[in-house]
Amino acid sequence: MARHASNDNRPLRELVEEAQLKRDLIIRTARRAMRKQGLTPAPVHIPHHAGSVRNPDGPDRLNDPDNTASGNFATDFSETLNLDEIYIEQILDFLEAGVTAAGEFDSTRGEFLVATGRDFRKHGLEQEHYAALGEAAINSINKYMEDTKELTDITELTCSLLAYGAEEDRTDGVHATAQATVLAVEHRCSKVAVVRVQLDPPLPFWPGQFVEVRTPHTPQVWRRLSPANPCNDDGLVEFHVRAAGPFSEGIVNNTVVGERWVVANPYGHLQVSGDHQVVMIAGSTGLAPLRSIILDLAGQDTPPSVQLYFGAQNPGELYDWQGLKSLDDAFDWLQVTAVSERSRIPAGTNPKESTEFRADGIELAIPRNEWVHGLVGDVALDRAQWRNAEILIAGSPSMKRDVVNVFLAAGADPDLIQMDPD
Repeated sequence: MARHASNDNRPLRELVEEAQLKRDLIIRTARRAMRKQGLTPAPVHIPHHAGSVRNPDGPDRLNDPDNTASGNFATDFSETLNLDEIYIEQILDFLEAGVTAAGEFDSTRGEFLVATGRDFRKHGLEQEHYAALGEAAINSINKYMEDTKELTDITELTCSLLAYGAEEDRTDGVHATAQATVLAVEHRCSKVAVVRVQLDPPLPFWPGQFVEVRTPHTPQVWRRLSPANPCNDDGLVEFHVRAAGPFSEGIVNNTVVGERWVVANPYGHLQVSGDHQVVMIAGSTGLAPLRSIILDLAGQDTPPSVQLYFGAQNPGELYDWQGLKSLDDAFDWLQVTAVSERSRIPAGTNPKESTEFRADGIELAIPRNEWVHGLVGDVALDRAQWRNAEILIAGSPSMKRDVVNVFLAAGADPDLIQMDPD
């Protein structure tokens, strides 16, 4: 039987601390209550291996009230939602640290909850699910605690902000997910694949943004990938993927034409203002968002001057050099420099290789006079006209950190430095 409040003046901080001690009990009870309600996810796509889609040409459930295309969509939360206990604990700790004395969230937590409501639409969670969550959580809190009005108020606020984020996007006609059919796979070297997909429905994004992607090779995992081309009405997107973990290795080693990925949630603010000349520094597949911006600039009447430095660990991994060289030749406002950390190409970089060799001794590698030896950040610092320029950096977290430190130490304006998010 639920316990009822006998004193509404109990301090919120005291309630939060008690709830922390009883968190496991409260969460387990709320979960049981949610399961009993038999809720199902709102229409969201699920990934499929090539040839495994049960109804590839059927009507789209997103616009299909009779659900006749459900073979391509999740029917149970086990197909869409896999939030582990550690993640939930981290989120609750983060939220609890931002509860004010007035029983509200600070602006950072409030914005986070609204953004999470938008983000979690990819799991099939919409406004109605958060109403059910709020009811289950409050009943669970009241089962194990007394004098809980302040705590239940903040719980209601949490679910309301989540629901607001989800409903705002739904009202604006933003699709929770898009199906991405793989049209082509190019293995540019042993560690990098260029994958072209077609989104249905097309998902709008800005040049330089990333999207979240789910594939049939790691179906419970969402990871960020940056489109290497601007948004277009046909929904055609190019991704550059370097094998560096289970998600990306699954793509590089196993992706085939015809399989279907899921894409959601464009994010990020990497962009060019047009008020300054631009220096772009890309580490490996960090090239993708910068390439998207360059292609977008190519459609403008007066694009700014752009200096692009494209770096790789060895010359065999300068995987998009020929395409970049063509862009360099086509646009007088663009200057591209290829940079390699090593002067030799390790064995196995390309399928025909068996031993290490010098980069200038193989036809597969770009000519030695077309790339510079060194670290891409150091080469850019030495050669680029970077003072009073916008500096855009994309690559691995360690690469971005190192390049930022190099430029700040040299006196670059921190307000003019941008990075794609980790």
